[in-house]
Parts: sequence; C-alpha cells; structure tokens
Amino acid sequence: MITNSLSGENVDSTCIEIRSFQIRLLKIIIGLAIAGIALVWGSHASILDNCINYIAYPSLMVLMLASIVILCFWQNGYNLAASISVGGFAVYYAIYLQAAIYGYEPFENNDYIDVFAQCFPLVYIIIFIFLQRHQAIVASILIYTSLLLPFLLKFAFGLNLASNDNILPVLVQMVFSHPIYIAALLWISFMEKSLIRARVQVDSLKIIANFDYLTGIANRRAINEILQQSFTKAKNINTKVVVILLDIDHFKQVNDKYGHQTGDRVLIEISNVLKNGISSKCSLGRWGGEEFLIVMNEVTLQDGVNLADNLCRCISQHSYLPVNRVTASFGIAISQSCDTIESLTKRADIALYQAKIKGRDRVEVAV
Repeated sequence: MITNSLSGENVDSTCIEIRSFQIRLLKIIIGLAIAGIALVWGSHASILDNCINYIAYPSLMVLMLASIVILCFWQNGYNLAASISVGGFAVYYAIYLQAAIYGYEPFENNDYIDVFAQCFPLVYIIIFIFLQRHQAIVASILIYTSLLLPFLLKFAFGLNLASNDNILPVLVQMVFSHPIYIAALLWISFMEKSLIRARVQVDSLKIIANFDYLTGIANRRAINEILQQSFTKAKNINTKVVVILLDIDHFKQVNDKYGHQTGDRVLIEISNVLKNGISSKCSLGRWGGEEFLIVMNEVTLQDGVNLADNLCRCISQHSYLPVNRVTASFGIAISQSCDTIESLTKRADIALYQAKIKGRDRVEVAV
C-alpha cells in the first residue's frame, strides 16, 4: 500500500511537470503565431484578396487570442486552449491544402509547393505535443484521410482534380510519407508513457530506500548521508554541526502493555512532534528502533540545547492515548576539529546514556 501511494504521488508530480511545460510551450507558440499572423497580415495587405485567408487570418487571430486568455486566466483551461489553438492551426493547413489540390488555390511554382509539403508535418508534431493522445490520433487520421481521398480519386478513377499538375507528385509523396510521420509520433507518445512509468518507479525506489516506512521521515541510511554532507560542508566553511540523539523512555513497556500497534502510533506521533518542532536548518531521521537523530547546520551548541529542551517538553506534554504519558531522553554533541562522523555520534550517544542514568526525560550535553 505504501508503494502504491508513493507511486500515485510521483505520477501526479510527473504529470504536473509535463503539463506545466506544455502550458509554457503553448503560450510561446501562440505568442509567436499571433506575432507572425499580424506581421504577414500587415506586410501583405493583398493577402486578404484570397478568400481563404480573408476568413482564416482574422479567425486564427481570434482563436489564438482566446487561447492565450484562457491559459492566463483559467487554471484548468489548458485542454480547451490547446484544442482551440492547435485545432484552428491544423484546420487552416488542411483547408489550404485541399484548396490547392482541388484547384481553388493553385501554387505559383514548384518551390512553393515543396516548402509547403516540407512544413506540413509540423501540423502532426504540434498535434501530438499539445493534444491528448486519442485526440491527436483522431486529428491525424482525419487530416491524412483528406490527403488520401483525392489521391485515390486521381489514380483509382482517373479524375483530374488539381488545376496545377505540379501538386500531383507532391501529393503522392505526402500520401506515402505522412503515415511514417504519424507512426513515429505515435511511437514517441507511447515511449513517453513508458518513460514516465520508469521515472515514477525510480522515484518510488528512491523514496523507499531513503524514508522510514512507518514514520515517513528519513531512515538511518538517509540521515547518515545528510550528516556526512553537513559534516563535510561544515569543515569547508569552518562552521559547526550539532547532533541531537533522542530515545523514547521505557518504550519496551509501552509495547508490552499496550501492544505493538500502539507502540507504532507512539512512534508516528513523536516523529510528528519532532517534525513540527524543528526549523529549516535541521534534518530529522529515525536512527533505529525508538531512537531519532536530528542534524543542525551552522548553529551553536546553545541553539541545540534550546531546541532539545523544547522538544523534550513538547514530547512529554503531548497526548498518546491510551498511553498516559511518554517522555524521551536527549544527548547533544557539537562537532570538533578532530571529530569524525562516528566519534560525533558516539559522543551524542554517551550524552544520551547519561540522560538515561540521571532520570530520563532530560537533556544532556557531551563533554
């Protein structure tokens, strides 16, 4: 259950990252489209002499502006904005191509035909980037069908549909090459899903490897790594690391009297108390059993004592029903120039042992 929960959170996080990237990219493309339409429209006033452009350019401008407004002011409006902008772009290209095929809008020369044919696959790419997979598949099939039908009419029934014969070789090339583009984009789409699943699995394994399954805080492996990094950094910048080691008092009696489920709840409650009581300069981990370790960076020994005193009081005042009262003993050590990780944690452990000897529910500092 824990693995499933972690996987679900990672899937959501990954999907949010992808959607955020799509939104940013779509805003950029729509902005460029608006600028491009305005530039072409303004620099070629005669472009409106063409009936298709006379309708298409104002329509595209309205669609793009509507899409950018939706993206900016509606948090969940991405699908609608993408459908409007990408759909409008795809429909324009498809209609323009059909007009050329059926002779309404003949191309002036072969170079223009070739450029148009080379740019047309961008329609499929944009569709697969911004639309959902099933939408992209349907849109691609419809566009390709609009190419295939005149090709079949020409070669199956001998009908000459185009007023410019130069379009026919281009049409043949597009009919045979576009399925390759669509298949490649569809394969990439499936690979994207596989990569997301793989990333989620890797992230889940990292979480499982670094977090305690019961309390949700760092496990011994992770907190030891954090301590090592803090220790190395402190030596480099000539600062100190304070280590606080705490142990729940008489925890075995809690398990024996109330059962291990109650004992687990006590561990969870105490970990929550500790999480809520530390600052951003601190790292918390479960050291083992009923022991917890806190690493404090760039602080003084007095800072560590103050924190430990506060946590000791919070633990003892917290409610752990059905257990009447739970306390913890604390041992504190601050890094010295001659310390290693082992010697630092050992001195904190010795201080913790002294707290136990002196009556528990107290804080002791290593000499």
